[in-house]
Amino acid sequence: VSANPLTVRFSDGTNLTVPAGKTVTSGALTWSGGNASGGVVVPDPTTPTPGPTTPSPDPTTPTPGPTTPSPDPTTPTPGPTTPTPGPTTPGPTTPPCSPTGTLLSQGRTATASSNSAQAARAVDGNRGTRWTSTASNNQWLRVDLGAARTIGKVELDWHTSYGRGYQIQTSADGVTWTTVHTTTDGTGGRELVDAKGTGRHVRFQGTARGTSGGYSLYEFRVYAACPDPVVATRHLQADGALAAAAGPAGTVALTAAAGNHDGSPVNARVFTATGVSGTHTGAATRFDLGVDAGSNVGNGTQVRVSYDLTGDGTWERVETYRYFATDPVPGAERYTEAQGLSSGVGTLGDLVNGQVKVEVWNAIGSTASTLAVGAGSTVTLPLR
Repeated sequence: VSANPLTVRFSDGTNLTVPAGKTVTSGALTWSGGNASGGVVVPDPTTPTPGPTTPSPDPTTPTPGPTTPSPDPTTPTPGPTTPTPGPTTPGPTTPPCSPTGTLLSQGRTATASSNSAQAARAVDGNRGTRWTSTASNNQWLRVDLGAARTIGKVELDWHTSYGRGYQIQTSADGVTWTTVHTTTDGTGGRELVDAKGTGRHVRFQGTARGTSGGYSLYEFRVYAACPDPVVATRHLQADGALAAAAGPAGTVALTAAAGNHDGSPVNARVFTATGVSGTHTGAATRFDLGVDAGSNVGNGTQVRVSYDLTGDGTWERVETYRYFATDPVPGAERYTEAQGLSSGVGTLGDLVNGQVKVEVWNAIGSTASTLAVGAGSTVTLPLR
């Protein structure tokens, strides 16, 4: 159907022109009621249907990719870079001993030659309190550490009434005293002095006042000595030391047994180490001694090793080893712990300012022997 007048085209190709509001017949074909303003327009199949004005994109035209170009395959891709190392974090370390050592005196029992009721003020850790003696030179203040300790330093924190001359003394029993520091030119203020010694009691003994008043101390501080590094292997030395260093090489005599002293030291050579601190490893004592009976035969050398864990004179562990029979072959034989333990009494543990004693003697035989010292004989303690 086209516009007014209407032209109607049928499917067999017949066209009828129909005025508005009329009926037109052509053979068997009739169109009635056409309306110039309301007919259905039948497009002419001979007129091509116009396509959309915007052409569809040519499928052969690639869709543009992102604007960032792909890398050139001929350019090698850089590998990972090695990062600049940062600061290394150190592993845990054992903190060093404080320059003054461990404070031993604070809160301990203190007494004094005068105004003894005030003595505790000098060990209470409170600088707002103090002990003051009467106004005479020969005055003292002492503190009981509760047990024998190895002392390293003493600090005197003075009020204006200070000591110009004084001594620091130690004692095991509070009766017999050993002087470990003396001064005649004290300065007052805070004085930290070397006072190396061992004892349960530590005393300030005044000899000369610095003012017309008495001695007056805010605090009297006693510090433990820093322990020496643990040296497990010890050397027997001619002077009786059980030392960390080998010292001079030589020999000492072992007296003839002249009887049977198996398990009982008689005329023994004794070697001692004091102030020993270390953690027990759980292992056993080891030793390697050089002994020689010359051309004689049958001397049975024996060893006892004793441990005092705290240095108070009590031997918590005593080990006695089976005796070692010497031979007449020239040169020293090696006596070691492999000979076997004859007896072990008590329990070995950590040492804190402890001591170790080694006794060597001839248990049987009628002649003397020699024992190597220095690098020739060692005892290895089970400590770290």
